[in-house]
Amino acid sequence: MRDKLASIAIYFAGLQSREKIFVVVGAILVLGLLSIKALLPLGQTYTELAQQKQLLETDLLWLQQQRETVVELTNNCPALRNRQNSQSSILSQLVRRNQWQVESLNEGKDKTSLAVAGDDSNRLLQLIHQIACYGFVVDSIEINRSDISDSGAAKLRADLEVRNAD
Repeated sequence: MRDKLASIAIYFAGLQSREKIFVVVGAILVLGLLSIKALLPLGQTYTELAQQKQLLETDLLWLQQQRETVVELTNNCPALRNRQNSQSSILSQLVRRNQWQVESLNEGKDKTSLAVAGDDSNRLLQLIHQIACYGFVVDSIEINRSDISDSGAAKLRADLEVRNAD
Protein backbone atom coordinates (compact mmCIF):
# COMPACT_ATOMS: atom_id res chain seq x y z
CA MET A 1 0.00 0.00 0.00
CA ARG A 2 2.88 2.37 0.82
CA ASP A 3 4.43 1.57 -2.51
CA LYS A 4 1.31 2.64 -4.35
CA LEU A 5 1.03 5.86 -2.35
CA ALA A 6 4.71 6.56 -2.98
CA SER A 7 4.31 6.00 -6.73
CA ILE A 8 1.27 8.33 -6.77
CA ALA A 9 3.26 10.99 -4.87
CA ILE A 10 6.16 10.67 -7.31
CA TYR A 11 3.78 10.90 -10.28
CA PHE A 12 2.06 13.95 -8.71
CA ALA A 13 5.44 15.63 -8.05
CA GLY A 14 6.34 15.18 -11.72
CA LEU A 15 3.30 17.13 -12.92
CA GLN A 16 3.38 20.78 -13.89
CA SER A 17 1.64 23.26 -11.59
CA ARG A 18 -1.44 23.71 -13.82
CA GLU A 19 -1.79 19.88 -14.07
CA LYS A 20 -1.52 19.64 -10.28
CA ILE A 21 -4.33 22.23 -9.91
CA PHE A 22 -6.44 20.32 -12.45
CA VAL A 23 -5.96 16.99 -10.58
CA VAL A 24 -6.69 18.56 -7.15
CA VAL A 25 -9.83 20.33 -8.41
CA GLY A 26 -10.97 17.09 -10.11
CA ALA A 27 -10.41 15.09 -6.92
CA ILE A 28 -12.36 17.66 -4.90
CA LEU A 29 -15.22 17.54 -7.43
CA VAL A 30 -15.26 13.72 -7.38
CA LEU A 31 -15.30 13.65 -3.57
CA GLY A 32 -18.07 16.28 -3.51
CA LEU A 33 -20.19 14.30 -5.97
CA LEU A 34 -19.64 11.08 -4.02
CA SER A 35 -20.68 12.87 -0.82
CA ILE A 36 -23.84 14.21 -2.46
CA LYS A 37 -24.56 10.78 -3.93
CA ALA A 38 -24.24 9.24 -0.45
CA LEU A 39 -26.32 11.91 1.35
CA LEU A 40 -29.09 12.30 -1.25
CA PRO A 41 -30.97 9.08 -0.30
CA LEU A 42 -30.94 10.19 3.33
CA GLY A 43 -32.63 13.45 2.35
CA GLN A 44 -35.23 11.64 0.24
CA THR A 45 -35.95 9.22 3.07
CA TYR A 46 -36.36 12.15 5.46
CA THR A 47 -38.77 13.85 3.05
CA GLU A 48 -40.82 10.66 2.61
CA LEU A 49 -40.98 10.13 6.36
CA ALA A 50 -42.03 13.74 6.91
CA GLN A 51 -44.84 13.34 4.36
CA GLN A 52 -45.93 10.06 5.93
CA LYS A 53 -45.93 11.69 9.38
CA GLN A 54 -48.06 14.55 8.06
CA LEU A 55 -50.58 12.07 6.58
CA LEU A 56 -50.75 10.10 9.82
CA GLU A 57 -51.26 13.26 11.86
CA THR A 58 -54.07 14.28 9.50
CA ASP A 59 -55.69 10.84 9.86
CA LEU A 60 -55.35 11.00 13.65
CA LEU A 61 -56.96 14.43 13.74
CA TRP A 62 -59.84 13.18 11.59
CA LEU A 63 -60.32 10.14 13.84
CA GLN A 64 -60.38 12.39 16.91
CA GLN A 65 -63.03 14.55 15.24
CA GLN A 66 -65.11 11.44 14.46
CA ARG A 67 -64.98 10.16 18.04
CA GLU A 68 -68.37 11.62 18.96
CA THR A 69 -69.97 10.09 15.88
CA VAL A 70 -68.54 6.67 16.71
CA VAL A 71 -69.77 6.89 20.30
CA GLU A 72 -73.27 7.60 18.98
CA LEU A 73 -73.12 4.52 16.75
CA THR A 74 -72.71 2.02 19.57
CA ASN A 75 -75.54 -0.44 19.81
CA ASN A 76 -77.61 -0.96 22.89
CA CYS A 77 -76.79 -4.64 23.28
CA PRO A 78 -76.26 -5.49 26.92
CA ALA A 79 -73.01 -7.11 27.93
CA LEU A 80 -73.97 -10.75 27.62
CA ARG A 81 -72.31 -13.53 29.53
CA ASN A 82 -70.66 -16.39 27.69
CA ARG A 83 -73.20 -18.65 26.10
CA GLN A 84 -73.19 -22.03 27.76
CA ASN A 85 -76.32 -23.40 26.10
CA SER A 86 -76.67 -24.70 22.57
CA GLN A 87 -77.72 -22.48 19.69
CA SER A 88 -81.17 -24.01 19.53
CA SER A 89 -81.86 -23.52 23.24
CA ILE A 90 -80.69 -19.91 23.13
CA LEU A 91 -82.81 -19.17 20.07
CA SER A 92 -85.93 -20.84 21.45
CA GLN A 93 -85.43 -18.97 24.74
CA LEU A 94 -85.22 -15.66 22.87
CA VAL A 95 -88.36 -16.47 20.88
CA ARG A 96 -90.34 -17.30 24.01
CA ARG A 97 -89.00 -14.22 25.80
CA ASN A 98 -90.41 -12.08 22.99
CA GLN A 99 -93.79 -13.84 23.27
CA TRP A 100 -93.58 -15.61 19.95
CA GLN A 101 -93.98 -19.34 19.34
CA VAL A 102 -91.40 -21.66 17.85
CA GLU A 103 -93.00 -23.60 15.02
CA SER A 104 -89.85 -25.37 13.91
CA LEU A 105 -86.17 -25.23 14.71
CA ASN A 106 -83.61 -27.17 12.64
CA GLU A 107 -80.03 -26.84 13.74
CA GLY A 108 -77.64 -27.58 10.86
CA LYS A 109 -73.87 -27.68 10.68
CA ASP A 110 -73.42 -24.02 9.76
CA LYS A 111 -76.93 -22.55 9.88
CA THR A 112 -80.01 -22.88 12.00
CA SER A 113 -83.43 -22.60 10.37
CA LEU A 114 -86.07 -21.15 12.62
CA ALA A 115 -89.79 -20.68 11.98
CA VAL A 116 -91.69 -18.54 14.48
CA ALA A 117 -95.26 -17.31 14.75
CA GLY A 118 -96.80 -14.38 16.56
CA ASP A 119 -98.94 -11.31 16.09
CA ASP A 120 -96.72 -8.39 17.17
CA SER A 121 -94.33 -7.15 14.50
CA ASN A 122 -92.49 -4.94 16.99
CA ARG A 123 -91.65 -7.99 19.08
CA LEU A 124 -90.31 -9.65 15.94
CA LEU A 125 -87.94 -6.72 15.45
CA GLN A 126 -86.88 -7.01 19.10
CA LEU A 127 -86.28 -10.71 18.59
CA ILE A 128 -84.05 -10.10 15.57
CA HIS A 129 -82.13 -7.45 17.52
CA GLN A 130 -81.63 -9.79 20.47
CA ILE A 131 -80.48 -12.59 18.17
CA ALA A 132 -77.83 -10.21 16.83
CA CYS A 133 -76.87 -9.20 20.37
CA TYR A 134 -76.26 -12.83 21.26
CA GLY A 135 -73.64 -13.08 18.53
CA PHE A 136 -75.72 -14.57 15.71
CA VAL A 137 -76.02 -13.31 12.16
CA VAL A 138 -79.44 -13.40 10.54
CA ASP A 139 -78.78 -14.41 6.93
CA SER A 140 -82.34 -14.31 5.68
CA ILE A 141 -85.80 -13.42 6.92
CA GLU A 142 -89.08 -14.21 5.24
CA ILE A 143 -92.18 -12.78 6.88
CA ASN A 144 -95.66 -13.90 5.83
CA ARG A 145 -99.06 -12.76 7.03
CA SER A 146 -101.51 -15.53 7.79
CA ASP A 147 -105.02 -15.71 9.22
CA ILE A 148 -106.32 -13.17 11.70
CA SER A 149 -105.88 -14.32 15.31
CA ASP A 150 -108.48 -14.34 18.07
CA SER A 151 -107.42 -10.89 19.23
CA GLY A 152 -108.19 -9.42 15.80
CA ALA A 153 -104.56 -8.85 14.87
CA ALA A 154 -103.03 -10.42 11.80
CA LYS A 155 -100.96 -13.48 12.61
CA LEU A 156 -97.40 -13.38 11.31
CA ARG A 157 -95.02 -16.19 10.49
CA ALA A 158 -91.31 -15.55 10.10
CA ASP A 159 -88.75 -17.96 8.68
CA LEU A 160 -85.20 -17.08 9.66
CA GLU A 161 -81.82 -18.51 8.78
CA VAL A 162 -79.32 -17.82 11.54
CA ARG A 163 -75.62 -18.62 11.84
CA ASN A 164 -72.95 -18.02 14.44
CA ALA A 165 -70.99 -14.81 13.93
CA ASP A 166 -67.78 -16.46 15.18
